[in-house]
Amino acid sequence: MKRVVVRSQYKKYQPFERKVRKAARAALDFLKADGVSAEVHLLSDGEMKRLNRKFRRKNKIANVLAFPEPAYFPYPESRLRSLGEVYLAPDFAARQGENLGWLAVHGVLHLLGFSHSREGDRIRMEKLEQEIFDHGQNRNRFGHRLGADKMRRR
Repeated sequence: MKRVVVRSQYKKYQPFERKVRKAARAALDFLKADGVSAEVHLLSDGEMKRLNRKFRRKNKIANVLAFPEPAYFPYPESRLRSLGEVYLAPDFAARQGENLGWLAVHGVLHLLGFSHSREGDRIRMEKLEQEIFDHGQNRNRFGHRLGADKMRRR
């Protein structure tokens, strides 16, 4: 069993919740992650900038931030293990022509321990994102795209 909870404080982001949930679940399904849960939060640009400044010391808006749950966190036997939280900035993503579902997948991969700090890791992570995205598109999980027709990579 797996659970993805998507939260947004603003009504204008609520139409994206289903798409983001499906994309995040697609990543968990593709990687056969079971017995886990994750939270995804849809934030305003200002909230995202504050989080990025507080936790990464970067005074700019981030499109996605991921905060994995510590591996040593004690959980009751019957409870799903929390992977952590992903934060997305829908308005910023739209201005950048980025796919919100893709960013949700990217964030979930970070929760699962994937990184792109080294060139080889970046290539591996981008390939995995594309495989998950293609798998999701075949199952019509990701819905429409925000902004441009194609995902722009960072």
